[in-house]
Amino acid sequence: MLIRKNTKLIKTPRKHGRPIGKKWDKATGYMMQHCPDVLGGDHRKVWVIVGKKWVYASTSQISKIGGNRKCQMTRQAWEKLIAKQTLEPIGV
Repeated sequence: MLIRKNTKLIKTPRKHGRPIGKKWDKATGYMMQHCPDVLGGDHRKVWVIVGKKWVYASTSQISKIGGNRKCQMTRQAWEKLIAKQTLEPIGV
């Protein structure tokens, strides 16, 4: 009889709460006064990758098992969101 173990490794959070994965290496960090409801809807640090058509956003990773929320929105929705508020880039 074979016993199967869960071999998924829990990775430690990256520096400054950057999400795990190669995709997030070139992400820009922002402090947002009001995030989209998908990301929590309050004052948070958000990592953003802005592309030609899509914008990928993620909150900071706070623990080894995650704790962050991710979303994908259109570039047009992102432009509309940042027009309402001033973003403070994080010097990372």
